[in-house]
Amino acid sequence: MLTCLAFFQTTVMLASPTDSLLAVLDTVIEHSAQREAILQRRVDELKSAFRTSHAIPRQFTLSRKIYYNYHRLQLDSALHYARLGVHLGQLLDNPDSLVKAQLIEAEAFKCLGRHYEALQVLNGIRHDVRHPVSPSYYYQYHSNLLSLYEMASDNEDRQYYQKLMKLYRDSTDIRGGNDDISLRINQGEILKTKRQYQEAVMLLEQIRNEHPDELQHNAIFWFSLADAYEHLGKIEEAKYGYAMAAIIDKRRCSKTYTALQNLSMLLYQEGDLDRAYYYITTSLHDVIRSGARQRLSLVTGYLSIINGAHEQQQQEVVEKRNIIIAVVSLSAIMMAILLLLLYRSNKYLAAIRVQLTDSNVKLRELNDKLERANKALLESNKIKEVYIAQLFNLCSENIDQLEHLRMSVLNKLKTGQHKELALQLEHSRTQESLKSFFHRFDAVFLQLFPDFIEKFNSLLCPGEELKVKEGALLSPELRIYALVRLGITDSTKIACFLHFSPQTVYNYRQKIRNKAHNKQENFMLQVQSL
Repeated sequence: MLTCLAFFQTTVMLASPTDSLLAVLDTVIEHSAQREAILQRRVDELKSAFRTSHAIPRQFTLSRKIYYNYHRLQLDSALHYARLGVHLGQLLDNPDSLVKAQLIEAEAFKCLGRHYEALQVLNGIRHDVRHPVSPSYYYQYHSNLLSLYEMASDNEDRQYYQKLMKLYRDSTDIRGGNDDISLRINQGEILKTKRQYQEAVMLLEQIRNEHPDELQHNAIFWFSLADAYEHLGKIEEAKYGYAMAAIIDKRRCSKTYTALQNLSMLLYQEGDLDRAYYYITTSLHDVIRSGARQRLSLVTGYLSIINGAHEQQQQEVVEKRNIIIAVVSLSAIMMAILLLLLYRSNKYLAAIRVQLTDSNVKLRELNDKLERANKALLESNKIKEVYIAQLFNLCSENIDQLEHLRMSVLNKLKTGQHKELALQLEHSRTQESLKSFFHRFDAVFLQLFPDFIEKFNSLLCPGEELKVKEGALLSPELRIYALVRLGITDSTKIACFLHFSPQTVYNYRQKIRNKAHNKQENFMLQVQSL
């Protein structure tokens, strides 16, 4: 509750205190089920302890605890434990304990709205020098007399209860308790019975200033103050007081309250029908669950008034909604006609846009083809330039070698070195020349396509990648597909170039294709695009 009040103080500059308080009340009501569940578990634990206990003093203490927790949930059951406490107090033969139990029983009757029965219990409490009247007794007696006075329809009964209140107010036995907050609140109630509402407000505000902390959990004080303000026509102050009392009641899980009902009626009078309906239905639900049937007529009376206004408001909302739907429908029809006209006017433009789109698509396709052709042409020119240069170098080297061989053969013929000449011609350097040729081919190819090996292996399944021996640039398999990358796809030409048989080339190609992902049929095209 202290946290709640701190929240009010920080938001007073942003919204009115009452609006802030109503928002807090809505939140408290929304979470009331969780608090009631916790309280119910506490009651169940106490009842279980009561059933297992066999000591009368322990049972007497537990019966009081069960009542103080249970009367906020179910009054009929709480009254049972209050009466059980009186029985146990009689067994204890302890006057103090018996008086405490009787006061609890009277309070249970009072909460149920059975004020006359509560007075009968209070009248049965014995008082003497050793056990004088207590402030709690005085408060309960006056509270019940006040309730009976307000409920009395006959003027003679009202005068009778008013006379009893005066006797107790003037009694010497209770004067010593006038500093008690509950008794002073009762004095304010008595002032209201005399229609002295301004004096009642002054007294209650004085109590509020003197005991601010003690009143944070006193719903009766806030209800009494709000009621006095309502009679003075100060509705905003009344709403604030009723809201404070309702918050305290709902936080305590109390179900026999009046503050929320009165607050709902004030909100109804101001036109806040949704919130008024929410509060009165909450009150009805709590009264039914509490078992306080005497309070049901008051709540249902409020409910019939608020419910009628709420239904009328809902009907007005439905009518306004129907008008809005009609306006929106008419607007939709007009919009549909406008869209139809726009559709017809734009149909020709749409056809032109389609044609332009098709033309643009075809143009982009032609541009893509041209770009790919230019790229292939540039690549082909580059390959041709590099390999033509290497071809010239290779031819020049071969010519030099042949010239050197020719001169060597001629000299040996002139000098008659026939044996040396035969030996020189028998020793072939073809394999060395072929190895040198392949190395030069590999070097030139990797210069043109430095990442060929990596890209080629990406076409193969994991673990099937080709590796090159140490000191070599390309393996025979890679060399075959290097020629494929250069555009030489015929196996016979490849075999001739690499000095392999056509069958060997076929076997190599078939072996590599089996290692490719999903045995891809377009494997050759993928290699050519590397």
